[in-house]
Amino acid sequence: MHGPPAEQNVGLVSDGFRFADNPDCERIAGGLNSKNVNAVALGREANLFLWGFCAAPDAMSDEARKVFVNTVVYMRRFAGTRPIAPKVTSGREWALNYCRFAKSKKDIARNYDADLADLWAELEAKDQGGFARRIAAALPYLDRDPIVVLEGTGDQTRKSERWVFRIDRDAEAYGIPNHDPRILERAVADLEAGREPARARRVLENYTDQKHGDDAGAWRAWLREHQRRLFFSDMGGYRFYVRP
Repeated sequence: MHGPPAEQNVGLVSDGFRFADNPDCERIAGGLNSKNVNAVALGREANLFLWGFCAAPDAMSDEARKVFVNTVVYMRRFAGTRPIAPKVTSGREWALNYCRFAKSKKDIARNYDADLADLWAELEAKDQGGFARRIAAALPYLDRDPIVVLEGTGDQTRKSERWVFRIDRDAEAYGIPNHDPRILERAVADLEAGREPARARRVLENYTDQKHGDDAGAWRAWLREHQRRLFFSDMGGYRFYVRP
């Protein structure tokens, strides 16, 4: 045999950030991988199963074959279920990763809104600790919005969607993490009391799929009905969903 051995594709893992936030998800195993300790090699979301390993059955170890067969049997119980929160973006921990890997101002602008674009000054100064502390402090209040951007020039111009991180100043003003259901209770209470009603309405509409305007009674009724079944999903678009 001449030359180096052919590289083997061993498979793919999910990054794992916020993977288990959704109540219909479970992290089963991470395996040895090059991403992080939270990465998922074997995991389930409703009736979908991530089998991260790439080997065909005839290349599996005896133990791996048993795990594969057990997985098929295990998943039968979830037949007919569907994911509650479709994945449209990724977890807020990526805000730290994007900073660490940024090489230019353009890299910063691609992943953060204008409020965070000055992170580049700290990166240029090689203040690794400074920007890491700043993003870490903002994590409880980070939101992520889709924006449409134009790429290319002339006839090759095309539209694409990109998600950028921003700090939700409304959540920050409340001092309540945006993924904590208490933020909805606070917003409804403020709406009922007439305290900063515009802010309260922004919070409620931003983090739910409801549109009750300034009707505090309707918001209170909706929250009372669903409060025990609410969960927040970063990957589902940074908002609350109602568990069936």
